[in-house]
Formats: sequence, C-alpha cells, structure tokens
Amino acid sequence: MGKLKIIGGEKLKGTVPVSGAKNAALPILAATILLEGHCQITNVPHLRDIISIIKMLNALGVRTEYTDNTVNIWNTKKIRHIAPYELVTAMRASFFVAGPILTKTGYAKVPLPGGCSIGTRPVDLHLKGFEALGAKVDIEHGFVQLKAKRLIGNTYRMDFPSVGATENILMAATLAKGTTVIEN
Repeated sequence: MGKLKIIGGEKLKGTVPVSGAKNAALPILAATILLEGHCQITNVPHLRDIISIIKMLNALGVRTEYTDNTVNIWNTKKIRHIAPYELVTAMRASFFVAGPILTKTGYAKVPLPGGCSIGTRPVDLHLKGFEALGAKVDIEHGFVQLKAKRLIGNTYRMDFPSVGATENILMAATLAKGTTVIEN
C-alpha cells in the first residue's frame, strides 16, 4: 500500500465544486408531486435515471424543464393517479411516486418496479408503511393499487432499515392527518 505524506503549515484556500447526487435527486423530484405551483431544483446530475423520473413527472401531469443541471417544475394541474408501466418497470426509483400520488389523490396505481441489477429488493416495506397510514393495498397483474380517502399518521416500525421505504413513507405522510413516526 502506498503512502501519502502531507506537509502542513500552510492555510488551505480555494473552492471545490460538488456535483449533485442521483440518489438524493430522485426522491426530491418525486416529492414535487406534493407541491402546488412552481419550484426549482438545482445541481441535478444529468443521468438516465434523472431523465426517467422527469418523464414520469410529465406523464403524471407535472410540467418540467431541465437545462444546465436545473429542473424547473410547475405542478398546476390535477395529478394523474396511474404511473406508466414502461417508466416504472425500467427504473426501480420510479416507485418513489407511489407515496406522493397516494397522499395527493387518494388512489395510486403503480406497476411493481424493475430496473434493479443488484438482486431482489421487494417493496413490501413501502406497502406495509402505506397500510400503517391507513391505505388499502392490493397487488394484481403486476400493479400495486393503493387507496385511502385520507391517510392518518401512525407509528410504523420497519422490519429492517430501508432508505427508499423511509423516503416513500415520509412523502406519503406529509399530507396525512396527524403525526407519523417511522422506526428502524
């Protein structure tokens, strides 16, 4: 193993640009379904998955413009409650739209996600969390159907930690009545 020898005594100065993170940008973009009006998200990396989630937003009725690592979003129409099969099955992170659509419209029909090349990663923690908030969950013919007149805050303890499930349940809980606590 090589060595790195640092000789100090001098002040460091300068700037280091930090690029955006795909795994942060994807749930942030999905969360814009919850908003009304215009918002702008900057430092969004130009990657295929980002383009896919932007296409998903457009398909759901959200207008977007993406230039120079900045996404402008206008959410001024009624959100469509059915996520397009070809977009969700192409990228696992597209399932992030389930929670926001459910809490905003009371009904979401989202295909089971695809696009994961690192093995099986089921969405059961997401679905159990939605159920804990009062949603009725049905799975048939490769689609998850979520229904709730209004989600109600609750305590949900995950079987094991999951960043994606936490993000999706948090988005669903934002418009729920009451307080939600997610454990583990």
